[in-house]
Amino acid sequence: MKAKRWHNEVKVGLMVIIGLSLLSVLLLKASRWQPSINNQYIKIRFDNVGGLVKNAQVSMYGMEIGKVTSIDLMGDWVQVTAQIDKKVKIREGYRIVIDVIGIIGEKYIEIINGPLTNKLTNDDPLIGTSPPSIGDILIQVNDIAKRSSDALNLAKNAIIANQDNVRSSIKDAREFIGETKDIVKKTINDLNILLANINKITGGKETDVAQTITELKKLVTELNKDRSRILPAVQSMTESINSIINVSSPIVAGSLENLRKSSEEVNALTKKIDGYVDDLNKSISELMTQVDGIADSSDQKLQKALIDFNRASALLNNVLDRADYIIEEVEKGNGTLGKLVKSEDSYKQINETIAVSKSAIGKVNDATDRINKKLNYFDGIDMRAEYQLGYNSLSESLQNKVNFSILPKSPYTYTAGLFMKGNDVKYDILAGRRFGNLTIRGGFIKSKAGLGLDYWLIPNRAGLSIDGVGITHREPEVDVDASVRVFRDWYLLFGAEDITSSEPGINVGIKAVFK
Repeated sequence: MKAKRWHNEVKVGLMVIIGLSLLSVLLLKASRWQPSINNQYIKIRFDNVGGLVKNAQVSMYGMEIGKVTSIDLMGDWVQVTAQIDKKVKIREGYRIVIDVIGIIGEKYIEIINGPLTNKLTNDDPLIGTSPPSIGDILIQVNDIAKRSSDALNLAKNAIIANQDNVRSSIKDAREFIGETKDIVKKTINDLNILLANINKITGGKETDVAQTITELKKLVTELNKDRSRILPAVQSMTESINSIINVSSPIVAGSLENLRKSSEEVNALTKKIDGYVDDLNKSISELMTQVDGIADSSDQKLQKALIDFNRASALLNNVLDRADYIIEEVEKGNGTLGKLVKSEDSYKQINETIAVSKSAIGKVNDATDRINKKLNYFDGIDMRAEYQLGYNSLSESLQNKVNFSILPKSPYTYTAGLFMKGNDVKYDILAGRRFGNLTIRGGFIKSKAGLGLDYWLIPNRAGLSIDGVGITHREPEVDVDASVRVFRDWYLLFGAEDITSSEPGINVGIKAVFK
């Protein structure tokens, strides 16, 4: 009986020993403890550790080789002592940086070793590369935002100023098209009269006209075969036409007079076209110079419109050259009347030019509307600054907070700020969305990943704010604040800090809002 009882006690004792051993192993694993016989200690010098904490991971080539054992302030710099695997040999040309696991994870030390041939021999502290300062980044961001705002204001003013020029150019173009249309109609009527007179001239002269047409066809055929035979054929055709003109000279004189009047009107049209095209090209060139680089899609539209206007200008110049050629040939008496009045292509080109001009003007209007719509987005953007001064019962110290917010027309909000508590400075960078009296925020709160929400119990008078700080950690911090407006743009604050901990802190203070 006693032996059996002793046997049971031995079993229980063995189970207890095994359990305690497993528990010890788990605790040692959780604390990343390693026997000192397999480890070595290195000292690293940093100007700024940027939130690195004790027991942080030390890695090389992406593998964990140790942990941070202590962080000590040594006057103007910080000394970090790390325990790493004894097998690791750090060589000259190394680089030591403080990095972040993932995007918003915990910070750790990464060692990038030097070339294989150079080994360190002394025990002096290693030199590490400090992470960038958030304060410097915020200053640079603020400077960039200010420059961007100035550039947008300049661009907006330039576009607004040139809108008047574009509208004036479009108005002038429309007036030019109206005047051109009337002149072209009158010229067509004069040419119709000329054609009617030609029909009268050819009346009773069918034989001569038939002979002239035959010779003309013969001339065209011979022109393709041998250019040297053109001159005799032209002279023969001219003699035939002169015989017709001698018979009906009064009618021909009246027709020539009408054609001369048409020539004068076409010359006047030429001067007006040149003036309008030059003014239009100058106005559009000034617009393209000032808005270049602001809106790529609008720039392509305006460039296409310029190509259309240049095409229209070329077509108009072609028409005018043809008209001058007709007038000169008639006044010289060279060629045949049938060839001189062959001007339907010119009028078709004028009509095509008018259509192209209308199309170009429409495209300029579309581009102007698109630019206006893009600029409307920058209208109505509100800027707001907040300053908070409070007292924390847990640290028994004052704390300051400065926030800058951008509130566009859309329901989204963008906030950046600094939180100062004693010598500790942290930053806030948040983006949020408004749902009526409720605003949900996300980003960095007190330099850690966080989420928050603001709710107005009474709009712009009494509100409640809840912030979750360090949501990627196992035990995030939860802060609650209430605000009550006592004066215009002045609020009384009271709340609790880290309410999930055993010793939450009480915050009391004031907040001022500047719009």
